[in-house]
Amino acid sequence: MVDACPIALPPNPYAIDFPAFLYPRTSSLADFSSSPVLLKRDRFVIVNSTGEPTVINPATRQAVAQGPASDGGGAGFDAPALIWIGYTIAVGLPMMFAGIRGWRLSTGVGVGLAAAVGSWAPIINSIGPSGVSDIVIAVIVLGFSIAGFVFGVIPFGRLVGIFCLGFTGGLAFGIRIMILRPGLLFNGSGAYVTNWVLIVLLGAMGAMSMIWGRSQRAGLLFSCASVGTFLTFLGADLIIHKQAGFSRGLRFLFDRNASHFLDIIGGGYDPPGATLLLIGISLGATPIFAVGQHFVFKHPFDRTKEKNDIVGGLEGAEISEKNDSAGVRQRPPAGLGIGPRPAPAWGRGVPMSGVFGSAQRTASGLWDSWRRKQ
Repeated sequence: MVDACPIALPPNPYAIDFPAFLYPRTSSLADFSSSPVLLKRDRFVIVNSTGEPTVINPATRQAVAQGPASDGGGAGFDAPALIWIGYTIAVGLPMMFAGIRGWRLSTGVGVGLAAAVGSWAPIINSIGPSGVSDIVIAVIVLGFSIAGFVFGVIPFGRLVGIFCLGFTGGLAFGIRIMILRPGLLFNGSGAYVTNWVLIVLLGAMGAMSMIWGRSQRAGLLFSCASVGTFLTFLGADLIIHKQAGFSRGLRFLFDRNASHFLDIIGGGYDPPGATLLLIGISLGATPIFAVGQHFVFKHPFDRTKEKNDIVGGLEGAEISEKNDSAGVRQRPPAGLGIGPRPAPAWGRGVPMSGVFGSAQRTASGLWDSWRRKQ
């Protein structure tokens, strides 16, 4: 019985031992053509009648050309591999130890990572069977990441940066959970989508934590630590296991290119035990580094005093200006010694609710800013 089809296919002595829950087997093209096997359009059939595996699209009954699963990661310690080892460690270590102190640099990292993932995933899923050089893919993705970093550093991109930081922090945590098991956490027929549903949910939770002031600092701490541990341990695993460990899990999770079927699905994801240990340690270290950053760096994430970085913007500036004017009018002439001395401006309860401020401020977070402007 194959996928609710009453036709039983004969076994193939030359078939590769692919996971049984993924794809049915057939002995030859003739067997496949003569058997009315009902399959979903997104499933392929692997045929091995000549000693060389062939992938068949059941919708068209045509062979699917296979090529190298180019992903820009390189092989061994070649140039693309060294680029990513340097990138992950150079970005990961500062975020892991002091991301909450990075301010504009951290928002730049948030946009840069979002741009890198947003460019890498479409590229590897759209290239043809002829493939693209790893160094070309690496340079393109790195270019997107640098452009995103620059955008996140400038004042105009800081709000986007904090949302991207929260989202990528949640994604980084969710991705590691899903690749913590060989073949992904939810490893069964039709379960692949479940992995991504939970990953996106964690990313959305990270982004949503930036809206309300009371959860904003906790979200920033967790996101900085999550991004930092993800990149740092990925770089360490690239040095130890090269492209066979953590990196393989990312490719197996992201790459569903039909031209990469034999490489990605056929090769599967069965990482070394040391890789799974590193991933588990990185997950456990995330809250530890988040709490550590909270106690070491007690200052607010945003340290600017510009109008556009104050919740309510012009409203807060007008209140401060009115209070200053009132203080000047009430101040008696110098030397008379009559009347109460006006309190300094910093002691009169002037709103100091920065967009990235702590929960103790009068009103913080993007949600409060939006309500004030209504």
